[in-house]
Amino acid sequence: AYAENAYTKRQFSEAMKYTHKAIELSEKLENKTVFGQIYLLKGKILNSQGKYAQDNDLMEGAVSCFEQAEQHSYSVNPAEIYLQYGHVYFNQKNYDAAYKSYHIALANAEKTENLPIILKSMTAISRVEVALKKFKSALEIAEKIQFFLEEEINPAIEVECREQFLMACLRMGKFSEISKYAPKALKLAQKIGDVENEAKILNVFAISFAKKGEYKAAFDHLVQSKLISETIGFHEYTAKSLINISNIYSALSNQKESYQNLNKLLSTPELLNAIDDYTKGILYYNYACITYSINREKEGIEYLFKAQKLGKAYNNVRLIARAQYELMRIHLEQGRIDEALKLAQITEKFHKDLGEGQGSESHHANIAEANFIQKNYDKAIQYALKAVTQANKVQNHKTRKRSYKILAQIYKAKNDFANAYNYLELYSEASEFFFKEMRRRSMIDLEMKYEIKEKEKEIELLKSKMEYQKLELKHAHQLAERNQKIAEAQEDIKQFTYAVSHDLKEPLRMIGSFSKLLFRKYAPNADEADLDYFNYISGGVARMTALLNGLLEYGRLGKHQNNEEWINLQEMMEEILITLFVKIKESEAQVTFNTMPTMFSNRMMVFQLLQNLVANAVKFKRKGIAPEVIIEYKETSNEHLFSIKDNGIGIPEEQQERIFKIFARLHRKDEYEGTGVGLAMCRKIVTYLKGEIHLTSTVGEGTTFFIQFPKAEIPEEIMND
Repeated sequence: AYAENAYTKRQFSEAMKYTHKAIELSEKLENKTVFGQIYLLKGKILNSQGKYAQDNDLMEGAVSCFEQAEQHSYSVNPAEIYLQYGHVYFNQKNYDAAYKSYHIALANAEKTENLPIILKSMTAISRVEVALKKFKSALEIAEKIQFFLEEEINPAIEVECREQFLMACLRMGKFSEISKYAPKALKLAQKIGDVENEAKILNVFAISFAKKGEYKAAFDHLVQSKLISETIGFHEYTAKSLINISNIYSALSNQKESYQNLNKLLSTPELLNAIDDYTKGILYYNYACITYSINREKEGIEYLFKAQKLGKAYNNVRLIARAQYELMRIHLEQGRIDEALKLAQITEKFHKDLGEGQGSESHHANIAEANFIQKNYDKAIQYALKAVTQANKVQNHKTRKRSYKILAQIYKAKNDFANAYNYLELYSEASEFFFKEMRRRSMIDLEMKYEIKEKEKEIELLKSKMEYQKLELKHAHQLAERNQKIAEAQEDIKQFTYAVSHDLKEPLRMIGSFSKLLFRKYAPNADEADLDYFNYISGGVARMTALLNGLLEYGRLGKHQNNEEWINLQEMMEEILITLFVKIKESEAQVTFNTMPTMFSNRMMVFQLLQNLVANAVKFKRKGIAPEVIIEYKETSNEHLFSIKDNGIGIPEEQQERIFKIFARLHRKDEYEGTGVGLAMCRKIVTYLKGEIHLTSTVGEGTTFFIQFPKAEIPEEIMND
């Protein structure tokens, strides 16, 4: 599930990491029922990575994964596998193989009446039709799919189907359909986190806004599409966004920004290589128009011929026609009228196939101008009027203005001053409207310049947030791994505790018991050396038992750290003195403490903490000097403060940190008894209580331990009691 979610968001490294974990876990548990699904997902990840980076090796890696998934076909629908093979072929631009694979997937899905895969297969077939420039057929298939989307369909499949429908509408110029259906598709893609289709839908939606002259909305959608594409490394749509942003700037007469966007694309190989030849042809055409308009005529003409060549290679009639009427306009500007008319005859054939609204208004204006120059006035009027009609339909204000001017010039040349004046008036109105439109677009351009600075700030902030999120995610993974290790360590401690309480203590008891039996049997005849040996054994057993008991207490510590209650510290100190009565009496120690309050904490832990520190203060006394131990308690608004002061042997400064480590001892066993566990336990208790412990000490004078820990939050029900 984690891998699927990461893949939807196109977080490939995360998706692959979780996929590998799923494979390892499945192999460990020998759960073969999910192998097919996991390898299918791994293949999808590799295929998408290959598509983004145009890396064929990654795509071939995807094929290997699909072959492994096929071996576990009992857990994966065969139609789904054929569908994924088709996606690889499609990304490799092997459209025939993709088409065949998609149809096999569709046939399999239809046999089993598997609607989700039927829809995915039909969507994929429509996508192939678009790639093959069969736009009408692509739209027909996509329209059929829309009928089924009224039923309860998986949102991910619905987004995929709707995106392809919008793409087919775009290729057929059905912008009203895009305006109608794009908002719902975009909202759904955003809801499920399908960032790839979100970027695609934003791009298509932006073009529909641009066609209506809503350049600001178009620009905003394109910037968002570009940001998403750059974030996930989707080079194809980063490139398409740059092309369309350039078109917006060009429409706003901001040729500088338009040129910069296209130049960035042409000079970035991974972006340029990510787009198909159809899109590359449009790029060359747009770049040619921009470079020519900023007085880089030679470069402009060079790219027009490149666009024309690509158009012919892939039978892109629209691109051929556009390139040729731009070349025709250049011929007219440079006075090569015969070449212009010759090119017009060739281009006319293409425009008959294309129909209206595909640049035919500009083409007819070119023919009108050429015929006017050659004084073929009737023919010039015929084409100029065609240009006006078509320009009005497609809202091409520039060509409408140009056509009215040509008509005014024609009638003036014919000495028909009434018509000349009439068209001059229309030209004046069209010019005024055109300049108003240009002023409006200039204002939009200014807004965009301001907003793009704000967007750049947002992008920088977003990038820093993403870096922070990556660090957080990395930290979370490290924390999860650490927690796993802690859990394993805790399990080891449990096993160790068991071993201590049973496996180790049992043989120790046997040694103690049998050594006592031997002592009783041989004591009457034993000499002094024999008695020493028995004492060594019994002393060793006692010390080992004390050590194991200390370890057990240390291991158990913290199991009840949340058992908090009200503690009467006065009574607790008296209990501690009773517990240590024998040791205190033997050492002739004086233990005093000030008036102690009631506190809310963990009874067991506080008792162990104070008892260990008092016991140590009594034990580590100077020879010939009776121990004096003073325990004091203070509190602040949010902390408990303890100090335990003695007049004992003291602790050298260089050893003051070491004493808190388990088994750390500063003295020989024959000098001071102990296991080296007590102070380690004290630090562990203070840590559980989220506090601190430290000391001050002077060798030969004594030691003072200071403890502080925060007051516990008292539950409301206890407060009420």
